[in-house]
Order: sequence, then C-alpha cells, then structure tokens
Amino acid sequence: MNHTFRSALLAIGFGWACPAAAAPPAVAVSFDLAVVRWQGTFGTNRAALEDKAALEVSKWLAKELGFMTYEPSKTGPHRVIVHLEVVPDAGTRQDKETQLRIELVGHSAPPMAWRFRNEESYGQPTAGVDAFAMEIGRRMAAVDQRTLVRQLLSQVPITNEAQLWKDPVGWVMPYRKAELCMDFKSLLRIENMLPSGAGPVMKEFMARASGDFAPRDNAPGARPLRGRLFIEPMPAQDGLADLGTAKPELVAVKAVYVVEYQPLQPCSKPVPPDAVEFRSTQ
Repeated sequence: MNHTFRSALLAIGFGWACPAAAAPPAVAVSFDLAVVRWQGTFGTNRAALEDKAALEVSKWLAKELGFMTYEPSKTGPHRVIVHLEVVPDAGTRQDKETQLRIELVGHSAPPMAWRFRNEESYGQPTAGVDAFAMEIGRRMAAVDQRTLVRQLLSQVPITNEAQLWKDPVGWVMPYRKAELCMDFKSLLRIENMLPSGAGPVMKEFMARASGDFAPRDNAPGARPLRGRLFIEPMPAQDGLADLGTAKPELVAVKAVYVVEYQPLQPCSKPVPPDAVEFRSTQ
C-alpha cells in the first residue's frame, strides 16, 4: 500500500486530519523554431519567440487536457517539445509547407505532426513575436487530441498512489474530478504489484473512471478518501480474479496513466499563474 494512503487509513484511528490531495504531475513544455527563414526573421528575438510560443502551447494544453499541469520550461522529469519546421518532403521549392511536431522527450513513442501553414501562406508576414506566438497557440487546436493523449501523454504517470477497494473492486485515486478536470468514462491504465506464490508480480489493468468515492459511512478506512475519483477495472482482464482476492495492504500501485480523457465541463481547476499574467504587446 502506498505511504500516503496508509497514513490516511491510520488517520481514522488516531484522529488525524485527512491529507491533502496530491498535485497532478507537471510536464515541461518548450518550443523549437526550426524554419531557417523565420529564424532569420526573428534574429535576436528568436529566444523570446520560443519562450512565448511555449507559454501559448502550455495554456492550450492546460485548457484542453487538464489532467496534468504544464509549465513553460526546458527542464523537468517529463518534457514535451513542439517543433515548428518545414515538412520533410518540401524539396527545393521556394514556398514550403510547414508543420508543428510534438515529441515526448526520453520516450520511444512516435511524435505527432500537423500542418502549421500551407505553401501559399509560407511567405506571409509573421507580424512580430507576440502575434506569431499566438498564431502557434491557435494552431494547436488542429491536433488530434485523442491521439495526442493515447500516443504521447499516456506515457506520463499522473500518480503512483491509489488505494485498492474491494466492494466493488476498484481503486480510489488521490484526486477529485475537478483536480484533474476529468469526467467519468475516462480510461486509465494501472500498474500494480500483486502477491503470488512466487512473490510480488506486475499486473496491468485498464479501468474506467466511474464515480466519486462515497461508500457507506461505516465502511472502514473510507472517510479520508471520500469524494476522490473511483475507477473500476474493465471486464475480462488477466489477473482480475487475483486482484479480487488480494488483501489491499499487499497490493502496491506503481503508476497510473491516462489513456482516454473525458474532460469535465465546466472545470473550476485554477489556471497557471504564468498564463494569467501573460499579456500580448501587439
């Protein structure tokens, strides 16, 4: 059992307050202007453009995919880079199609690419640092969000803590819906270490977010977890019988990943301070 949830259950007997919910993981977002023509256009302002573009991308991600937090930064344990570049097959034509390509650093997941400007728009003015950064932010709307989550962001764990519950079998997350901006029917992947005759073994389960945890008032260990997101395993998976008979204190959750995201509408999750303070000068 994870330390945070073990403490939560012990808190009932000792009269401690319920621990605060964990904060979603932060993903560092950076931007790379790789179009030589536009590198020349911005010159010494290239770094400023890349910083503001990273902020615009972070704001879009926070608004659309709020199950993690996003920070404009070039460092961090989880990092994505958005490249603005000429499409690989542009050849020697003067006017070239350009694309945005997003990659998750340090993972084998293939990057995703989508159009930024077509050939006819290649030579149009960039209109300055702020205006071009905002254009980049607007073009994020053209990415396939479902694929972005399943292909890239599903490789970043949102937590390594969850409490196994037995009636019904499922897991209580360390988050409430609003803290992840996540609604029911979202699909998650959970890595667990289950006891066996050969010692703890890794078992992976797919699970759906199905409710706000609200068991009967006299359920042992329930009070500190009440109101957190409850997820239930999908049927017909290998290891479900073992999960159902295992003692919760002998099951260790290693990581939880979001595979399909259903946004909570409306979501009252606060926006990052940087996103609030940013103002365009154009």
